[in-house]
Amino acid sequence: MMMKESFHYKIMYFMHDNPILGRIRNPYDILRNIGIKECMSVLDIGAGSGFFTIPAAKIVGSNGKIFALDIYFKSKEIIKNKMKKENLENIEFLLESAEKTSLPDSSIDFAIMFGIIHNIKFL
Repeated sequence: MMMKESFHYKIMYFMHDNPILGRIRNPYDILRNIGIKECMSVLDIGAGSGFFTIPAAKIVGSNGKIFALDIYFKSKEIIKNKMKKENLENIEFLLESAEKTSLPDSSIDFAIMFGIIHNIKFL
């Protein structure tokens, strides 16, 4: 389900691609502290501009895999450009909802979900 960019998405993109944020909230430290390690398969739900996706791909290395899931097509373009710039080949982009992914059962070691509270619909 591809969605049109919302106001929230544009704000998130601006915030997460701001180089100052990486100094305030170091994504490498955060990912290592929650247990992301080499060779893992990680699902990044709400990957956005790749603020956590790219560092996670570097941490898991070439023997690991990152599945970057988002509902916005622009996220795919942004992450693909960053992959090329960083020479990363271990990221697969999933343009779909987190409710039911195309991933087979037991295909990931870890799932992360940062900064998407504005997209969650509460009952």
